[in-house]
Amino acid sequence: MFSDQTEELTVATFEGALGIYERPLFEKALPPANYAGRIVLDFARVTSIDSTILAALMLYRQRRIIAGGNPLEVIAIVNPRLHRLFEITGIVRAITVLPLEAREEFVQD
Repeated sequence: MFSDQTEELTVATFEGALGIYERPLFEKALPPANYAGRIVLDFARVTSIDSTILAALMLYRQRRIIAGGNPLEVIAIVNPRLHRLFEITGIVRAITVLPLEAREEFVQD
């Protein structure tokens, strides 16, 4: 996991399986809730996400709202498998979820 931040954009990139043991690192990769720029969560190389990470994501969304931020400025780039999970859990209605094709717009490998 790593994060790259400017004034306008933060990109947090994740790999592998994300679960309860990765939650502290996941949370640390996120900018402060009052960050004014867009936040891109690059899940392109993530193989699985458990409920603790989904809960942390929704809690972060809530903190952004309380801090006056727009939750739709949290953008998740997901692979097809995770997109299905985000649909089932309703996260697609809570933050902006984009397919892998959108990744090159935000992420420089």
